[in-house]
Amino acid sequence: MSGPTSVIELAEPLSPAALLEFRALMVGLSSHFDEKRPGFFDVNVSAELPGVGGRREEDWR
Repeated sequence: MSGPTSVIELAEPLSPAALLEFRALMVGLSSHFDEKRPGFFDVNVSAELPGVGGRREEDWR
């Protein structure tokens, strides 16, 4: 299922230690994780998981 897409571009590359920490965060949050090359991630993260999405009741119409 597709949904909104976000692209994050940083002003400068992350240090190797920060990149390892960010990678671990993405693996922990995502239902899909792929890193084609260092620092370029393809992840699926549920909006409800990190607390950015609201819960909607089912629409019975």
